[in-house]
Amino acid sequence: MEWKIGPSQDRKNDTVTLAIAFILLLTLQCCDGFFPGMGLNGFHEGEVVKLKVNALTSMKTLLPVSYYKLPFCKPGGRIRNNHENLGEFLSGDSISNSPYVLKMKKNTRCQQLCTVSFGYPFMKKKTVLSDADQNNRDVRRFMKKDYHINWLIDNLPPIARIQNEEGVETLGSHGFPIGYFDESDSPHIYNHVNIVVDYHEVEGLKNFFRVVKFSLDLLSIKHKFVKNAEGHTVINTPIASCADRSKQRTNYEMAKLAGPQRLSGDVLFTYDVEWKESDVSFAHRWDVYLHQTERDSTGVHWKAVINGFLIIMTLFFVITELLIRALKKDFARYNSVATEGEIEEAKEETGW
Repeated sequence: MEWKIGPSQDRKNDTVTLAIAFILLLTLQCCDGFFPGMGLNGFHEGEVVKLKVNALTSMKTLLPVSYYKLPFCKPGGRIRNNHENLGEFLSGDSISNSPYVLKMKKNTRCQQLCTVSFGYPFMKKKTVLSDADQNNRDVRRFMKKDYHINWLIDNLPPIARIQNEEGVETLGSHGFPIGYFDESDSPHIYNHVNIVVDYHEVEGLKNFFRVVKFSLDLLSIKHKFVKNAEGHTVINTPIASCADRSKQRTNYEMAKLAGPQRLSGDVLFTYDVEWKESDVSFAHRWDVYLHQTERDSTGVHWKAVINGFLIIMTLFFVITELLIRALKKDFARYNSVATEGEIEEAKEETGW
């Protein structure tokens, strides 16, 4: 007996094939918007590249804190959430815009961001703290708890570096510290950053680039400045990179001459932007993050392990108690001698 497939069956098979193809295509497109770092973002020369800020994190407390809870420089206008994909939202990231201005392939030197007053709360006894004194105490408290700042450029975290007399120390990609305590336990703040962004030109597309690496140099520089008649900040004794039309990038030797910035008084925040062409393609831009440093080793979170174990054991005992009670009631009902009325009632309740 020979079966023949009619036109209606062919149309049904074609419909199923198209549906499967549509689902696969939709899945591929969703993956690009779900997983952080998979979006193919490109920029033309001079186009704005957003630097975003994420919540502060600490390996001691394991509790994230909103970036703008501390007295950092805020963007003009209002602070907006800046999730680029569903993955960032579901992972609990608190990503917001920032006042830092970056333009593709446009180097800048000693850009003034804002001034923040940290007061002198520990110089003398005070019954009531001013806003500046409270800023100082907040930042000092978070520094002691080892909170780190987290930034993003095109979904890439920065690889931070700190230079001192002993050399350059690479901190890795798990954020960077707010400041440091010197030998006398006096707090200093990193008020200058060199933002170094590596880019790669897309093959076959002229003047179209993608970000392949994001790194930072942290510096503490005591800027001596005043406010002029127009209210603008003017540095009295600028370092070489802060001089007019300077092309030099701020380095440790310049910061050493100016001296470190203590966490007190009025502090000026500045930054440099450096763009570097790279041979690394977009597909391999995460390779550098796979090589962890000692700072990247997070160790074992014993508090989280113990908390998870206690929660699991509590749920286990609660569920076990409920099951034991239910089984006891069932056994008691099965072992009891049923009356005629209970037998008739059981017959009526059987079935759907």
